[in-house]
Amino acid sequence: MLVGYSFGGPYTRVFTDLYPGEVSGLVLIDPSQEETFDWLKVHRPDVNRPSPRDEAEQNEFACTYVSLDQARAAALPKCPLTLITAMRPFGEMDPRLRPQWLSAHKRWSARIPGARHIVTERSDHGIIWEEPDLVVNTIRDMVNRVAQR
Repeated sequence: MLVGYSFGGPYTRVFTDLYPGEVSGLVLIDPSQEETFDWLKVHRPDVNRPSPRDEAEQNEFACTYVSLDQARAAALPKCPLTLITAMRPFGEMDPRLRPQWLSAHKRWSARIPGARHIVTERSDHGIIWEEPDLVVNTIRDMVNRVAQR
């Protein structure tokens, strides 16, 4: 079973595509979604850009769109999946971002038969610190779902 938080979401999706027989379930916690990054490039090109002075940050950022393209090309998971979307805005971000984030999560998860989608208004992207019980209980639920198969 794999759990992916934030940019770990695309990574777990790519792994699941490459090794489908190795993954029995997925829990995606407020995962990055390629559709949202596409939206940000158009509507907020100032967001998700590395500092021109930080070479390490530039090197890490250079992999972002390669990884998102791999996630976009990955087959949809054929195992149980639960996706958690945190909806409380964070930072000074554009107020259009959270609704777009939710919409992208809904569209993507709707393509997966039996997927569960949990939406919380109590957390922002720091959901793993703000609602650890929700995260842990969702993971436990997936463990139980997988065990019953």
